[in-house]
Formats: sequence, C-alpha cells, structure tokens
Amino acid sequence: MTHEPFISTGLIGLDEALEECLQPGNVIGVIGASGAGKTVLSSQIIRHALATLQGTQIQFISTEVSPEELGRRIVSATLSIPCNHADLDKEGEYLCRDGIGHLVPNPRKFEAPEIIRWKHFAKRINQVRYHHVPQPSADLSNVLGTVLHEFERDLRSEPGLVVLDYLDFNCFSGDEYTARQKMRDAMEAIVAASCRGKLLIFVFAQAVSANAGKRYLDLSDIADCRGLFDATDAFIGIGQDMGEDPHDDDDDGASREMYRESQSLNVLFPNGIGKGVRVPVTRRFEYQRFEDREEPERPRGGYLPFSRERFRDLCALGNPNAINVYAFLALFTRSGLGVLKSGFTWPSHKTIAAKTGLTVKQVRGAIDKLEKGGLVKKRRTFKSNEYRIQGWEIHHVASGATTQKKGYFSLFRRILDESAEPLFSKPATLRLWLYILANTQVFTHPKHWEIQRGHIALDFDVLEHELGLSMVDADEALAILDERGSIEILGGERVKNLIRVVNWDRYQPDA
Repeated sequence: MTHEPFISTGLIGLDEALEECLQPGNVIGVIGASGAGKTVLSSQIIRHALATLQGTQIQFISTEVSPEELGRRIVSATLSIPCNHADLDKEGEYLCRDGIGHLVPNPRKFEAPEIIRWKHFAKRINQVRYHHVPQPSADLSNVLGTVLHEFERDLRSEPGLVVLDYLDFNCFSGDEYTARQKMRDAMEAIVAASCRGKLLIFVFAQAVSANAGKRYLDLSDIADCRGLFDATDAFIGIGQDMGEDPHDDDDDGASREMYRESQSLNVLFPNGIGKGVRVPVTRRFEYQRFEDREEPERPRGGYLPFSRERFRDLCALGNPNAINVYAFLALFTRSGLGVLKSGFTWPSHKTIAAKTGLTVKQVRGAIDKLEKGGLVKKRRTFKSNEYRIQGWEIHHVASGATTQKKGYFSLFRRILDESAEPLFSKPATLRLWLYILANTQVFTHPKHWEIQRGHIALDFDVLEHELGLSMVDADEALAILDERGSIEILGGERVKNLIRVVNWDRYQPDA
C-alpha cells in the first residue's frame, strides 16, 4: 500500500492535526499578525520538505525575507548552527554568492565539521528556487503567474511545494480596489493550479490584523475571496499570547521561537473535518492552545459527495456527462454491509446508460474521464467491470482509525426520495440539481447578507461553461426542480436568479 508524501511542520501536535491535509493538491494557509512567526513556520515546512520531496520543485516567493535570511534560518534549524543577524555585506556568518543554493558558511566563523555538514546539506537546499518581490515596487501577480506557469510547463518534474510569504493586497501595485482585484486573480490562479494536481502543497502566509482588546484574527480579506477560502484545506493560526517559556536557559534561539509558536497555534478546517478546534466559516479566528482544546463535535456539512472541491474536479474533466455517471456510481456503491466490499460497485455500461439517460458511447467517454481524473478506479473482473469511488474511505483523525463514514453518499438517496419520478432519466436536471447543492451558500456572509444560508444566485454563463447547459435547458431544469418542490425560485431586485433550496439541512451527510 502506497502513501502520499508527508511533509512535517516540525511540531508534533500540528503534524497530527494536519496529517490529512498534507496531501497532493492541497492548500494550507498560515495566518497571524505581524511578527507572530509566519515566516519561521514556513521555513520549517521548507526544511522538512527538502528531505521528503527529493528531486521535486520547491519554490519560495517572499515579499519580505531575503534569500540570505531564508538560507540562514534553514541552516540554523537543520544543522543546529547558531544564527544571528550579522551584516552580510561585511564579514558575516555566511558568504552569499547567488541565492540560497550558493550560501556557504564563512570558514573564519565555523569549525571544519560544521562546514562538512553544510556542504552535504547544500546539495538538497539547491532544490529551493527563490523569488524576492519587495513591496510595493514589484507586482506580485506577475511573479506568481510565472511560477505557476513553470509548474505547468515542466512536465518532467513531479508536483512540488510552493511557499508564498506573504499574501496580502498591500503586496500588489495600484490603488486599493485594483490591488484587491489582483489579489483575487492571484488566488484563482493558485486554486486552479492546485486543482490540476501540479502542486503537492501550496503554503501561503497571510498577514492579518490583531485586535488588542479581543483575541481574534480578522479574516475579512480571505473571506471576501471565496475561491481561495473554499479551496484551502486548513488554516494555521499563530497567536501572540506566548505564555511562559521553559527554554529561557537554552541557547538555541530557534527552539525557543518554535516553542512559543507551538503554545499559541490553532487549526481551522473549513470543511469541518479535523482534530483541531472546529470553527464555523467566519471572519474571526479565535486563539486556543493545542493542549487546551476540546474534542470537536461531530462535523456537519464536511466531505459532501458533491462538495465544491469534488464538483470542481468533475467540471474540470471537460465532460458534463461524467457528473451524471459519477452520481450513479456513488448511489449504487456498496456501504460495506455483510461480506460486500465497501466502496465498490459492478454495473455494466448498458445498465448505467439505461438509468442515466445517456448513450453507451457517452457512458464510456465519461468513465474514461473519471479514470484519468483520479475520481474513479476501474478494474475488469471475471464477469463485469468493477468500479471504486476514490475517497470513499475517510480517515477520522480524532479516532485515529480509517473507517467508512456512515451515510457518506446518502445524499443521493435523499435526492431520489423527494419524488416518485426519478431524476436520473433527466441528465440536465440532475446535473443542475447537483450543481445547486454543491454551490449553495453554507453560511450568511456579513458583507453579502442578501444571499442567506441555503440560497444560491445562478449565473447562466457559468452553467453553460461548466455543465454544458444552454439557457433554455437551464430554465427547463429549474422549472422541473421547482415543480418537484426541490427549490424555490425567488428572483429579487438586488440579486438576480436567486434560488432557495427547500429543506437545506436535509442534504447534510449526517442529517
């Protein structure tokens, strides 16, 4: 059994909480006020990635830290060499020739064993490609676009690690409105590259404001950019309430610094799954220490079969019929009762075509797309084809065991139970209904209060692009769903094409 590469953060408690998030295609956010330690934690991740991701791309985009400073931090933590801030323009600790890879220790400052250890480590540190974007003279979006383009172009390399320190609208040129728009465009590029699997993990550090009277971080900039917020698998919040440090007598400055971070770290999982403190999708990120956290309540609304992430993966396949075939396979997949294998189903192409209203040729093309996209695994058995939904088994971090989540795909059965008339015979209607369930507002945003929880504002251009539905087909499908009592068409003066999902709570996996 093969396991995906695991990148350590250098903190045991944080590794346990993020174990399920450090997987290919994931996005991790490191948030905290100025001076809280975002760069230190980011460099820790790079340091461990050098040992884990040998031969892959590791790129560091910084708006603050110079390559000399980054190299000094990595060397200090890796080789246990004391680190200070000597002026490198003079005879300092290191001689910097060209970036991180050529940063060498000054022979007048270090003993021979330390230099030998450094030369051995220098072979791995050359993997890091550094991009320095000083504020606000350069435009960060151009550099970020170039880095992501290199990942797309270099097909020979394996997916790698990108660390951006840090992401904020102040890093972009122009007035505040233009800078925020550029920041949203950069976030969309990050999400797109992550969904295509070209990034093993994307770590971005986000500077946020800290209220002096209340212990919370303001996430308004991130929450406004819904694309990145929805695509981020976990946020690591670094607080400033450091507490008592037992390492005061220790000479290792890096150890003291990382201890202070470990005492004020907290994890937010937007999908509601994880060992950290579960916080609803909100603009406030409250501090809480790891040792003080309570066991999270049973999550609701996380890992929907047609969550935004899964639906985005299906739409990216470029074959709308794949959505219908995936829904059919998910509905008839075994749940592990008796001697039946969990997560498997064995329908023929003709059966799928008859149930979904597609042709056999369309079914074959859709299954081929699902296989190439890594969403379904197909294997030929003695009598028929065997299909397995990838991701059927969910690792429950709190219990430490891999189990089948009860009612994981019961959503589809609830869809069919609404009416005696099945939706599978109407491919366009089912496709639109699943799109609505995947993109319905899960919380009421304080700045966009007109779209309440359980509502969605449809964009017909998006429906045509992602679902292959013309405006006529979409209107017909909406009329069918309205007649069935699945949705209520509201309209509205401020928000056009506003839809309310009837009995929204019914479509949560644990409902």
